[in-house]
Amino acid sequence: MARSTKIVYRFDHIRTFVNAKVKWVRDDDYLDTAVLKEKNLRYFQPSPGLPPRVKLTAQALALHKEEMEVHNSRTNREDAAQRLSRLLMLAGMARFPIYVIEKLKWDMGLPHDYVTTLLAHYPDYFDVCVVEDPLSGKEVLALEFVLWRKELSVSELEKRVMGFNYGADNRRYDIQFPMFLPKSFALEKRVKTWVEGWQTLPYISPYENAFHLDSNSDQAEKWSVAILHELLSLLVSK
Repeated sequence: MARSTKIVYRFDHIRTFVNAKVKWVRDDDYLDTAVLKEKNLRYFQPSPGLPPRVKLTAQALALHKEEMEVHNSRTNREDAAQRLSRLLMLAGMARFPIYVIEKLKWDMGLPHDYVTTLLAHYPDYFDVCVVEDPLSGKEVLALEFVLWRKELSVSELEKRVMGFNYGADNRRYDIQFPMFLPKSFALEKRVKTWVEGWQTLPYISPYENAFHLDSNSDQAEKWSVAILHELLSLLVSK
């Protein structure tokens, strides 16, 4: 039997939005003591031949094949490129550090190797460059948004309210955020009055530049909520 040296699968699994508790297990002191004390211990090979190895089951291979077919499909590729474009447009930065996108790529449905696969299909939209990280001062890779896509600068909330009439040139400023409170939860009268007044404030698209607003104003707060709402809409898990 010929020995295979090819590494078939290698995954970089990163999950950023997770709520889990991990029980820490103390090290086995007995095993550590035995390894340090018994210097004559050697690796035991039950029979001559290739060493034991671990491989994926047929079900896991089938699941991986299905996942790759989804990632490589034209429809999914277009959707992923649109989500990535809207993220860069939402950030309002011409160049966005790739290490930030890495933290969101799993929840945005991007392939783990999107830099070498997805971006290659859209050279007119994206470009990889080097920028100085404002936090560390070191040079880091960044994704440059080459072309602003006006047709994508419409938030999901605008699409829901305007239906088929939505468009970058058809803005609505009377949009309110949907609120679904538990039946047992009741707002105080003064809070309810404030929320109702806050909802009537003009809706500013998260893709518009509203940094001229007073950061302590209710209008700036509503714009911040619009940005957060749009960011969550880009996550396939949401």
